[in-house]
Amino acid sequence: MRRIFVLPLLGALLLGGCAGADRSRVELPLLPGWYDGQLVYYITTDISDAPMAAKMQANYVPRLANALPDAPGPFPLATFDRVYKFADGSQPSVLPSIPLPLGAGNQDPAYSPLWHVYEVRWLRGPHTELRSADALLQAQEQGRVSVRPTGIIANCPVVRVGDQLLQRP
Repeated sequence: MRRIFVLPLLGALLLGGCAGADRSRVELPLLPGWYDGQLVYYITTDISDAPMAAKMQANYVPRLANALPDAPGPFPLATFDRVYKFADGSQPSVLPSIPLPLGAGNQDPAYSPLWHVYEVRWLRGPHTELRSADALLQAQEQGRVSVRPTGIIANCPVVRVGDQLLQRP
C-alpha cells in the first residue's frame, strides 16, 4: 500500500517540476563579429542554405533566398545587407552595418538583420584580423583576399554592441 502512495506522489512532483520550468526563455549562442573596429555580437536564427543552417543550428528557410533580386548589381533599397564570412573560420565575420544605437532607438537606415553572405578567402600576405568592412575591402583591392557572393541569406540580428545589450522591457 505504501508503494501505491509513493509512486503517485513522485509522479506529481516530477510533473509539477516540468510545469514550473520557465518556457518563455530560449538560449541562443552569441556569435562575434566586427563592425568598424568594434566587437559586436549577433544571433543566427534562419538561413536559406540547408548545410549552413545545419552547421549553425538555425532554421532552414529556403524562402529567404527570394530576398535576392534576379539581376546582379547594387541594390540601395534592398532589405538585406552584406556580411563577410571567412571560409576557413580564421576570424569573426565582418558586418558593414549595425543598429545605432542598439534597440528601438536605431537611427541607421542601412542596418538590416537579413544578410547576404559573402565568402572571404585569404589569398596571400599576412592574415591580420580584418575588423571593418573598409579594411576588408582594402585587403580585397590589395589582392590579399577574395570576396564572392554565395546567394545565401541569413537572419542574424545584432543583439550586443560593446557593453550594450538588447533587452526585453
